[in-house]
Amino acid sequence: MKKILLFLACGMLPIMGFGAFQYEIVKSSPGGGFLSTGIWGSVYTVKVTEGAGQFYITDKITSISNANLNTAFSSVATAYGTVDLATNTMHNASGETVTVFKNDSVTQTGYAIGSYKAGDEFAIWLANNNNVNGASAGSLAEEYNDWGVLSRGESSETDALGNRIFFVDYVGSSKVEFGVQAVGQPLPGVLLALGCMGGVGGLVQRLRRRK
Repeated sequence: MKKILLFLACGMLPIMGFGAFQYEIVKSSPGGGFLSTGIWGSVYTVKVTEGAGQFYITDKITSISNANLNTAFSSVATAYGTVDLATNTMHNASGETVTVFKNDSVTQTGYAIGSYKAGDEFAIWLANNNNVNGASAGSLAEEYNDWGVLSRGESSETDALGNRIFFVDYVGSSKVEFGVQAVGQPLPGVLLALGCMGGVGGLVQRLRRRK
């Protein structure tokens, strides 16, 4: 019995060692600095402060009862992805999608942009229907910000589901609006602990059957 308790204790330690998944949207203050970037508005980036998770760009939902009032992100953006701020590297998204919200009238889609862990910070880039790249950070000197990007920032109002909405606006083209959501993922240590506990549970059952 002492050996069983030891296995249980060892199995629990990795789980208690990991906190919840947390991230934040970091906005520049003041504004983004047109003189330094050539783009009006606020710079905004995503920073993971704890754990790890999969991130998605999501459709802006204007109405939860009338699908005709909503504009799918995929209909206004031809490409999208992230910029690793540590290396200033531009990454293309995988193209994978998930359903984030659905009722009888409306479906909100999430467009995967990658998995990130604590300490990672990234910007979001996208290309509009004219294939003009625009990002939530950086200047017009970067490959992910083409001439034709007008402004960027966070909308003053949330969408119909209460999600924060961000945008990139272009000269002579419609503003592209979207949300940012994420789902936390168990880290390897947690999976190992859960596997260990499952094995311990089976060991306990076998020992009980021997008595």
